[in-house]
Order: sequence, then C-alpha cells, then structure tokens
Amino acid sequence: MSGLSYFMHKLRSIRRRVLILVSLVYLLSSGLSSLWIYYEVSEEVDELFDAEMVQQAKTLAAFVQGHGLHEQGQVIVAALDAHEYEERVAYRMQSSDGTYSMSTEGAPDAQAVPFAEGFQLIEADAGTWHTYGMFTELGNFRLLLMQEDGFRAELRTDLVVDTLIPILLILPLMLWLGWIAINRSFTSFGRLATELGQRRPDDYRAFPVAREDEEVVLVKR
Repeated sequence: MSGLSYFMHKLRSIRRRVLILVSLVYLLSSGLSSLWIYYEVSEEVDELFDAEMVQQAKTLAAFVQGHGLHEQGQVIVAALDAHEYEERVAYRMQSSDGTYSMSTEGAPDAQAVPFAEGFQLIEADAGTWHTYGMFTELGNFRLLLMQEDGFRAELRTDLVVDTLIPILLILPLMLWLGWIAINRSFTSFGRLATELGQRRPDDYRAFPVAREDEEVVLVKR
C-alpha cells in the first residue's frame, strides 16, 4: 500500500478526520495570530523608539543651546564598546554654518544619511536607518538622531518568537487532549461498529440502546 493510499485509508476514521481538522484550524488561527502580533509589535516598537529619539534630540538641543558651543572643527565621540548595539544607535550634530560638527563613532556621514527635519526612513549603503532631525531653538545647530532598522527588527522578532513558542509547545498537549476527548465522545460509535462487525448478516435482532448517545440510539432503532 502506497503512502498516499495508507493515509487516505486512515482518513476513513471520523475521529482522525476531526482531530486533523481541529489541528489545522488551531495552526491556521495561530499563524494568523502571529501575523497580527508581528504587525502590532512592529507598530509599537517603532512608536516607542521614535518617542525615545525625540526625547534624546530635545535633551541634546537643550544642552547645546545652554552651553553655547562656539568651537570649530569635527569631533568624533569614541565608542565605549559597552554594548553590542552601541553602533546601531548614533547621532550627528552640526552647526548651521558648517564650522562645527560632532557625531558618534561609526555614525553614517551626511552623504549617506542627509539631515532632514522630522522622522525619516532612509535606505543607505550602511543599511536602513530611522532618523529624527531638528534644529535648536535659535536655529544655529541641527541635530540628527539615527537608529539602524536591524536594531528594531531584532526586538520585533524576539517579541514575536517569545509569544509563539508557548503556542507551538502547547500543540502536542492540545493534540493529546483532543484525541482523548474525541475517543471519549465517539465511544458509542465504537461500540456500534464492534457490534455490527460481530453480527451475522441474517441477525435482525434489535441492538441494546442503554447508555448510548442520542445519534447512536437513532441508528440502533
């Protein structure tokens, strides 16, 4: 018997068909839930980090304005190597006349990620970057906060995976409990099948209907 024929033969069982259909419905609903969760998590992650960039930009702007920086030249803030994500978050600060600039080490330059006010999503050779740009109150400095999209994508993926793992781990338990529930529910049908198999073709006696389910009682009558 080929594999397909054996499988189709097994599907002649109502219990197996019910269990397979219930499992498929469970997996389909889990898949749809996963897509919805990923979409919602992506929205919330972007909102959270966008708000964080705004707060950081406001803080930097207040610091620059309050200290009245008048230096000239280019300053690179060295990385501390304190965290693996350190270079995925960057900022660049420039005076409006271009005489002074300060940026974190590894930050994309102005050609790769140009300054633009507000939120931007920029595709560059260095990757995809979320940016937020603003001018200081007096307009003499412009600030650009940058976050690599891969940084956010990892968080999105981690949150979705952490949500899905319990759903997938519980599937074997769901199948086992479903099989037990289906077997218990089809006990009367099992007895009917056994009684029919043991009877001779010329035996027309009535079947006993005690303790049988409503559907089986209708058949036995």
